[in-house]
Amino acid sequence: MTDFADCLNVACLLDLRYTGQFYTWSNRRFNRRDFTERKLDRVLVNNEWLDSFHNSNAFFKAPGISDHSPMIVDMGNVNRKKGIPFKFYNHWTSMENFDSVVANSWGIEISGTYQFQLCHKLRYLKRNLKIWAKDHFGQEKKNVDMARAALLECQSNIDSHPHDMNYRDEESDLMIKFLDAIHIEEQVAKQKARNHWLEVGDRNTKYFYNSIKGRRNRNMIVNLTKPDGTLTMNLHETKSEVVRYFENMLGASPNNNYPGLNNLSPIVTKRVTAEHFNTLSTIPDDEEIKSTLFSIHSNKAPGPDGFNAHFFKNCWSIVGTLVINVVKEFFCTGEIPLLFL
Repeated sequence: MTDFADCLNVACLLDLRYTGQFYTWSNRRFNRRDFTERKLDRVLVNNEWLDSFHNSNAFFKAPGISDHSPMIVDMGNVNRKKGIPFKFYNHWTSMENFDSVVANSWGIEISGTYQFQLCHKLRYLKRNLKIWAKDHFGQEKKNVDMARAALLECQSNIDSHPHDMNYRDEESDLMIKFLDAIHIEEQVAKQKARNHWLEVGDRNTKYFYNSIKGRRNRNMIVNLTKPDGTLTMNLHETKSEVVRYFENMLGASPNNNYPGLNNLSPIVTKRVTAEHFNTLSTIPDDEEIKSTLFSIHSNKAPGPDGFNAHFFKNCWSIVGTLVINVVKEFFCTGEIPLLFL
């Protein structure tokens, strides 16, 4: 199996997202002790396939009279996205005027609890960052192509006019712009790929893009099993089933099965001491809150608002005071507003 895995890596092949039967082969000796079933059959695709059919998936049917499960490949529908969701890109912190945009957005007056203020300031900042970075937001590859084309055109002009020093000077400026665009593209690709072990700087952009495509294909929800055992057949049915499931789970009033403290006391023998209880319920100080946030990996756990830990670390001098007040407010009230959920 190691040799087979190495072969797939060399050929840049990966498993297409699949549903249906997990075990695809059996020796069909159902009534004997040596009955065996295995996952032998796979649908393998390369990155060119995912570029052309990024919503494709495979379905393994029941084997019938065969010892192998038949495989059906669905090319997938191309769903038009309504818009690119906001995502904070780490390279923005090194761009000109970034700190000014954050400071100006953060300086607006908002009345309410600290948690309410933080939520609305992040919303306001997100809108301003979208406007500020409109030439870069989701345009990294396009910017690289434009910078490369400008550099190549300039070098062609140098070849045609070797004594024109203006083209020589222009080449130096275009080379710097091209290298900056490449670096930004690689940083963004690494962040999207969520790769935390490979460093930026060795032109790993192709690997990062391949990781993005593979992860998106694996995480795609193809279909869901409905209560009657049938599968959803299209995206609309799948969305409706998700809504139905969570409405039934969260919409109904839960039963109160709490047995009471008197019934729990004989069961729970290990309890925290009064000293430990006081430590757990103590409001953390400013330095503890800051050190805890700074211990989070910069690209880990981005919130639903699109801001990751890298943003808070780099903008701590601007946003830190409000973040600290938000954490302390939660410890005092024990409540999180719906705006954060």
